[in-house]
Amino acid sequence: MNAAAVEAGLPTRSQIERWSTAHLDAAATHWEKVAAGSQAAFSAHVSRMETPGATQWSGGAATAAYNRARDAQEVVTAQCAITRDCVAIARRGGDDIRAMQRVALEAISEAEENGFAVADDLSLIDTKRAVASTSDAAQRSIEGQHLAEFIRWRASHLVQVDDRVANELAAKASELERLKISGRDSTVHMLSGGSHASQSLSEARRRAVEYADQWADGANPEYRNFGVGHECVGSGRKVSR
Repeated sequence: MNAAAVEAGLPTRSQIERWSTAHLDAAATHWEKVAAGSQAAFSAHVSRMETPGATQWSGGAATAAYNRARDAQEVVTAQCAITRDCVAIARRGGDDIRAMQRVALEAISEAEENGFAVADDLSLIDTKRAVASTSDAAQRSIEGQHLAEFIRWRASHLVQVDDRVANELAAKASELERLKISGRDSTVHMLSGGSHASQSLSEARRRAVEYADQWADGANPEYRNFGVGHECVGSGRKVSR
């Protein structure tokens, strides 16, 4: 890759061609199912607190248990609303990223159709062996510069859109971190690290993939105390490249 491409933070041609939104598609599908399942599970849990074992339960302990379950249900409802926001961001973002990838590849194709080879660092080489005159050569040089600038412009927009989606998901992750279920160890924990980080193009892209990993793996052990397992966080990695 040449110095100009590195300084501009642009992807290479091969990176543009391989750009994937699979992690967004998989996460959106998973989050949608998780949100629906979590709300249903906590609704059932609250009902069980009212009539455990289909029997009436009264007294201070019953009231405390029921109130705790209702408080947890309210938090989970808020968490799942944020999760559905993530679904919308991931799906809309995936569409936007694919659109920007498509137009970047179209810019590369346009240059090739005009007789220029596009290298992996997005630099152009004129494949015409000879030109009629010096003025024609100058015109070809100008044309090549314009086509190269157009490719770089579209490649930069692809990165910008990808980063925007990642930042929107990161903001939602921060919202989830601030939500709590009352009780011991009640903070909604977000893990650090991620097995896909080394494959990322940018810090923002790394955060998006890491966030998808964290949410799919499960990060709130307090759910275990309510007898419904990990419905709101699911299990298993859904991110793929």
